[in-house]
Amino acid sequence: MPNKLLVVLATALALLLSAVVVVLRRSRTDHPPASLTVPRIEDVRGLSDD
Repeated sequence: MPNKLLVVLATALALLLSAVVVVLRRSRTDHPPASLTVPRIEDVRGLSDD
C-alpha cells in the first residue's frame, strides 16, 4: 500500500513540475530577429553602389 502512495505522489509531483515548465516557457517573451533576411556580403562591407 505505501508503494502505491509513493507512486501517486511521484506522478503528481512530475505532472506539477511539467505544468510549471510549460507555463514558464509560454510566458517567456521571445524577441523577433532584427532582420528576416540575411544581409549580403557587399552590404556588410559597405561596398554596395546604392
